[in-house]
Amino acid sequence: KKLPNNAGPAAEALPEGVHFKLIGAVADHVCETLFVQDARVLAVTVKIVKLAIAEHGEQIGITLRRERR
Repeated sequence: KKLPNNAGPAAEALPEGVHFKLIGAVADHVCETLFVQDARVLAVTVKIVKLAIAEHGEQIGITLRRERR
């Protein structure tokens, strides 16, 4: 994924695509773990915001929603 237009200057230091591949994999893992652990879970929404590299209050991250298949 490309960085969103509002990602700001903090994200410019990251190699293109690396940032969102990593946090996307983490979000996907969280969803899959919840589905495996509890059959009652029908859908999961995970929002990951990276504040450590943010500048001037910007939010860099993703929101991932998955539903049980």
